[in-house]
Amino acid sequence: MPGARPLGWLAMVLALWLVIVPFGMDGAISVLRPAIGATGPCRIVRVVDGDTVNLWCTRQGYVKARLLGYDSPEMFSPRCLSEFARAQQATWFLRWTLLTGKGLRLTLRDHDRYNRRLAEMTVNGQPVARIMIAHGLGRAYQGGLRQGWCG
Repeated sequence: MPGARPLGWLAMVLALWLVIVPFGMDGAISVLRPAIGATGPCRIVRVVDGDTVNLWCTRQGYVKARLLGYDSPEMFSPRCLSEFARAQQATWFLRWTLLTGKGLRLTLRDHDRYNRRLAEMTVNGQPVARIMIAHGLGRAYQGGLRQGWCG
């Protein structure tokens, strides 16, 4: 069937980009960059989006964590295509920052309304929030009504 071959390649590239590469990078972060916290070490097992990570902590087990101090575009419920594209960029930048950074520090706080732990994280002595905001991949956020990312 004409045109089927390019679609097959496109599907393979998308699978590679959306599944295999993120899984590999998240695995590398987990192995190479433990986050040291007051309650013991945690491993970042998945970067969910630009401001959410999943952790495996020695004392707490599996933890879903929302990083404090900023908001990034939504990847799983974007309101427009540009928000989805910005969410991809924020997620990949956070992965890269965690993979290449040194001295990850983590402080787990209370839970949010989605039952995620609220977490303060630093890389190279810098708050992750400050890094993401400085690169235009996040906005300062301390709770309450969030601004949209479309338009």
